[in-house]
Amino acid sequence: MKLHIENFAKIANADIEINGITVIAGENNTGKSTVGKILYSLFDSFYNITSKINLQRKYSVRSIIDDLGYYDPEKDDYNYFIDIHSDDFDDMYDTLLNSVKNNKILASDVQTILKFYSHSNYDFDDEEINDYITRIIDVFSITDDQIRRNLVLKTFNAEFNNDFYTKIDKKNNESSVRLNIKSQSIDLNFAQTSSGTIVEQINRFLPISSQVIYLDNPGIIDQLDSRFRFRIVRNSNHEDNLIRKLQIENQQNVVDETMMQHKIKVIKDKITEIIHGSFVVDNKKLKFKEEGFESAHVIGNLSTGVKSFAVLLRLLDNGYINENSCIILDEPEVHLHPKWQLKYAELLVMLQEQLDLHVLINSHSPYFISAIEEYSKEYNIQDKCNYYLADLKSNVACFKNVNKSTGEIYDKLAEPFDELDRLMSKHNKLNGEIF
Repeated sequence: MKLHIENFAKIANADIEINGITVIAGENNTGKSTVGKILYSLFDSFYNITSKINLQRKYSVRSIIDDLGYYDPEKDDYNYFIDIHSDDFDDMYDTLLNSVKNNKILASDVQTILKFYSHSNYDFDDEEINDYITRIIDVFSITDDQIRRNLVLKTFNAEFNNDFYTKIDKKNNESSVRLNIKSQSIDLNFAQTSSGTIVEQINRFLPISSQVIYLDNPGIIDQLDSRFRFRIVRNSNHEDNLIRKLQIENQQNVVDETMMQHKIKVIKDKITEIIHGSFVVDNKKLKFKEEGFESAHVIGNLSTGVKSFAVLLRLLDNGYINENSCIILDEPEVHLHPKWQLKYAELLVMLQEQLDLHVLINSHSPYFISAIEEYSKEYNIQDKCNYYLADLKSNVACFKNVNKSTGEIYDKLAEPFDELDRLMSKHNKLNGEIF
C-alpha cells in the first residue's frame, strides 16, 4: 500500500510505500510521527466503518427512546417506553432502519412502529410524542457521508490534539491524505474554517477489515496492573485502543486461533527466552513470571526494556497480531540497550515474514535500522523493505526514499558521533600540550 500526504501539518508532499517493513529514519521533529499518526487514523477510522455508522444512529435512537420513559411515583419505578437493553429495542430499531428510503422515513411509519413495540399506553396523538417522532426522523435524515466525515474527524482530532491544520502554506487552507491499497483507496480532503478543521470531502473510501496497532510507549502495559489502571484519565485514541487490546482477548474461531498459534509459536518462544519469563494469572491478577523466581512480578515493576517485549508478547497472546495486520512503531528502540535493539528488530522481521504484516517504523537509531536491514536479508524479505530519510528544509518536512542508498541514513545519524570525535580530538590535543 502507498500513503500520499499533501499540505498536512508540516508535510508539504510525501509518498510513503508500505508493503512489508517501512523504516522512516531521521532526527527529532522531522515529521516521522506525523506519518505514523496519519496511517493509524486512516486505518482506525475506516475499520468496520459501516457498523460504526449504524451504531451511531442506533445510540441516538436509543437516547430518544430512553427519554420517552418516565418515573412512576406510585410504582416507585421507572416506566420504560421500550427497554433499551432488550431484544424489543433491537427489533424496533431494525424495523425503523428497514423503513428508511433514500435517507427518509415517514412519520406515519415511525408512529406505527412505536405503537407496535410500546410497553406503555401512550396517547400517540399527543404533541410530545410527535416531537419524539420528529427527532427520530431527524436521526435517519443524516446521511452516511455526514456521519462518516465526523467519525474520521474525531479520530484525527484525538491523535493530533485538535491541531493538524497545515502549517506550511497559509494561503492554502486545504490538506489531503490518500491511502492506496491494491486497486482501491481512501481519499480525504481537509479544510481549515473559522470554526476549526473539517473533513471537507471523502472522495473515495473502503472498509478496513483488519485492526491497526500503534506502539509508542511500552509503559502502557502498566494499565494491566490494578495499581496503575485508573491513573490515566484520558488517553489519546491509539492508547485507548492499545489498552483494550492488552486487556481483552480477540474473539477468534478455534480453527483460526489454532493455525495462528502454530505460526507464531517460535516467535513467542523467542520473546520468553529474551525476557526470561511470561504472563501468568496469580490471585486473579495478571502478572509476569520470571524464570528462577518463585513468585510472579507485578507488571508495573518490570523494567521498561522488558515491557517493550512484553507488549508484543501480550498482543500475540490475545490474538491481535494476525496475518496482514498493520503495526506502527514510533521509536521502539528508545528504551532498549543496543543488544536488545538487535533482538527486537529480528522479532519484527520474523513477524513480517510469518504473517505478511505491514509495519511502519520511525527510528533514529543506527543500530536498530541496521539490524532491520541485515535481518531482512537473513530472513529473505529484503524486497519487502523500504527506507526513507526524513529531514527539515525551511521548516518543511521532506521524505526521501533511500532504498538504493541507505548509507545516507547512517551518515545523517552519525553526525553526532562526528561532533564527539571532533571534541575528543580537540581535548586530546590540549591534554598533550599540557603534559
